[in-house]
Amino acid sequence: MAVLLSTAFTSAYADYAALQAGVIDWSQRDDLASKVPAFIELAERAMFREVALRATQSSEAGTSSGDTITLPDRLNAIDRVELTAGGVKYTLNYTSPNGIEALTAGTGLPSRYTIQNGAIRLISAPAAGYSYTLFYRPTPAFLSPSLTSNAILANHPDLYLWGSLTELARYIMDNEMEGKFLAAYVSAVASVRAADERLRFPASGGMQIKPRNAR
Repeated sequence: MAVLLSTAFTSAYADYAALQAGVIDWSQRDDLASKVPAFIELAERAMFREVALRATQSSEAGTSSGDTITLPDRLNAIDRVELTAGGVKYTLNYTSPNGIEALTAGTGLPSRYTIQNGAIRLISAPAAGYSYTLFYRPTPAFLSPSLTSNAILANHPDLYLWGSLTELARYIMDNEMEGKFLAAYVSAVASVRAADERLRFPASGGMQIKPRNAR
């Protein structure tokens, strides 16, 4: 039996050009058309800090060097770090970098990791290199005439619209307009985060069983 996972739709703001037109339409400020790309960029910088979609999850595999793993470019959020030892995959637990020195004495199979000095630090220090897989969510690429869409615009165009209109209102120093569009943007961010969080679990289900080899 086929299961319908999603329904395709065509957004009125499906690409970069349509989004710019939408910002002009909602603001009724044709005179600011040349500045709309700058408003979109400012909105992107804010939303990329605030939203990391699970649907964009990527992975990177390699072998650890010493007790560190290099972070990938455009990293937005880490979902999990897995090591492979003896043909078995182990998921590492995250530990705050505060006070980790007490945990780093000795060597062996790491069970934890932290982020320190712009890299993943394995705890305890591995006795040898381990194969790893890093599952993470990358920061989306900025829109441009040559890159007309990304995961956020394709799935949540309202974030782009309200965020860009907020920046436009700030530019013209219209506090009433800014308040209206900022409220819509904040509400959209909360809605997107809630929808994204639901992707962690099935719609219904019972007890969650932790794999035996999870550390």
